[in-house]
Amino acid sequence: MRRRKAPVREVLGDPVYGNKVVTKFI
Repeated sequence: MRRRKAPVREVLGDPVYGNKVVTKFI
């Protein structure tokens, strides 16, 4: 699990992140 200081747009566009990281960002 890597924490990146990127906007939610980039997280959603990254398949490596997945819903788990997206939920934490939101």
